[in-house]
Amino acid sequence: MAACLVRCRMPPTGGKVTMLNFTNLKPNQMKKFQECEERGEAAHIQFVQDYCAKYGVLAYQGKASESDDIHNHFDLITYPHGNIDVKSRRYLKRRGEYATDYIFEIKNVKGEKGWGYGMADNIAYEQEDCWHVVSLKGLQKLVADNNYEQHDRSQYDRDDLFVWIPANDVQPIIIDSIPKTT
Repeated sequence: MAACLVRCRMPPTGGKVTMLNFTNLKPNQMKKFQECEERGEAAHIQFVQDYCAKYGVLAYQGKASESDDIHNHFDLITYPHGNIDVKSRRYLKRRGEYATDYIFEIKNVKGEKGWGYGMADNIAYEQEDCWHVVSLKGLQKLVADNNYEQHDRSQYDRDDLFVWIPANDVQPIIIDSIPKTT
């Protein structure tokens, strides 16, 4: 496992997370943003460990460049799954539980194309005990073919747009399930 982390060039647990500067966020919003960033980075590390455990260290080709992460919306380069964008579990604070449906981002918080229309080949969604690797093209087809309710966070001065895809709709297009190792 340690060899995988060295090859992956991922920071060890507790490593410093680079934060984006959103000057218009209130202190409580900034804290929530930082928690989301930390959860996302932890998910990346966990996914790489689990991916290497299933497919071996050589299956992980590397971390995407910062430019690819930001503009092309993928995090990792792998074999055999190509470019993967990793999505940590979504916590539904108002309900006090994790989401069972799958999020799909149409527009990001800047109003630009969301990761749902990025250059990832697949999306790895974190589940309780595994990762579901889902074809991005399959997700795009589901969104195009269905009239899912669209959501935004305009109340927080964000110009984003996303949908929740029901788990039953996603099940047929899951291409791999990767067990969690911890």
